[in-house]
Amino acid sequence: GCGKTYLAKLIAASVHASNKIVLCVASTGLASLLLPGGQTAHSHFKILIPCHEGSSCNIKKDDLKHQLLQQTALII
Repeated sequence: GCGKTYLAKLIAASVHASNKIVLCVASTGLASLLLPGGQTAHSHFKILIPCHEGSSCNIKKDDLKHQLLQQTALII
């Protein structure tokens, strides 16, 4: 209702138009459907559920996700 999704899409499109990589993540599956190429944060960053204070992502250096994150200009 306040234009958050609209603004996120606009920013993502602007950065993508500059031939840069943008990752759109959200906290819920439903919210991720509203974003271009959106995924849940726990899925994209391989965060185990349930999440607790000591949780961390499970992305290895030889993982394709690691390479993608290094090349990413913006995470929304």
